[in-house]
Amino acid sequence: MKANRICVNGEIVDVCVNGEIADAQQDAGTITLPAGISRIVLEYASAGRTWFVLDRNPESTSKRGADGDGKNYPLASGWYRNTTILPLMDSPEAWKKPCQFRTVTPPGTERILIHAAGLPQVWFAGEKVEVRVEGETQTGADAETHGSYVYSCDVSANTERNGRKEAELQIVIPAANGRFGADCLESIEYQCKTGLIQTGDWGETEGLGVYSGGIRYRKRIDWKEICTKTETESGAEIGKKGSAEIGRKTDAEIRKEIGSGKRILCDLGEVGCSAELLVNGVNAGVRLSAPYRFDITGLVHAGENCLEVEVFNSLYNHYRTVPNYYNDRVQKSGLIGPVRLIFD
Repeated sequence: MKANRICVNGEIVDVCVNGEIADAQQDAGTITLPAGISRIVLEYASAGRTWFVLDRNPESTSKRGADGDGKNYPLASGWYRNTTILPLMDSPEAWKKPCQFRTVTPPGTERILIHAAGLPQVWFAGEKVEVRVEGETQTGADAETHGSYVYSCDVSANTERNGRKEAELQIVIPAANGRFGADCLESIEYQCKTGLIQTGDWGETEGLGVYSGGIRYRKRIDWKEICTKTETESGAEIGKKGSAEIGRKTDAEIRKEIGSGKRILCDLGEVGCSAELLVNGVNAGVRLSAPYRFDITGLVHAGENCLEVEVFNSLYNHYRTVPNYYNDRVQKSGLIGPVRLIFD
């Protein structure tokens, strides 16, 4: 869909009639922009899908790649990472002002990668961290004005002090030469190891709100701490005590109960979307839909037991980063629970 009218700094440069451009000036389509900020207004007759690009050298639009080497990026437009494309911004008042970003990191974050056109300052869990340059992504004449770098932050020690939980991340990126304001060229990348997370919907955790992939949950439980049964219910939520507990048992009683012929089931409750259960390192099965219930008879023993649940969601939440009409709500993901052991 083409614009009916294009105005640059108050002057009409292109007029579109019935889908065809009619010259509004002798050199229609070629625009001379002054140094600094130029205001551009696009007028459309109706709503729809379109695009608008200002290119200093239209013949170079096929040169993909940060350094114009023609590298192909899958699922990328022809102007992606093209250094001749002029940046557009909807807030001219932000000219040459730094940008501040605040978010929450996933649990267990140990390293952060930031692809930016200005040296960022980074605070993790309230502590300022060192920023290192990973590598220059552009070389040659454009590097001075359009150069960008991948910066890395090692936050493993900070994560340890923070209890390996999610943490608040603050990033300040200064304005770079030749660009409007600060420029963060790619999504921030988190490299994670073991972290601490509660059961629940990933969508309710800012650091995992648009995450698509898998997480392995691990919990070690001592049979003496497990609630076995009550007069009114046959299951008890792992790790919780209260009305469901009928008292501690001796090792002899535990061994007797395990070998009594009763089935021992592990019910994961609500899951989004697939779950694989391992008990003491042995695969107990995979479930792709409810009920997420596994027979673990013969896999548990007296003393300490290790339960591991590997959960994968779909690509739905990841595609929430691309605005469209179909995914305006977060899809439930992760081990939501409650997780129960049931004696049948």
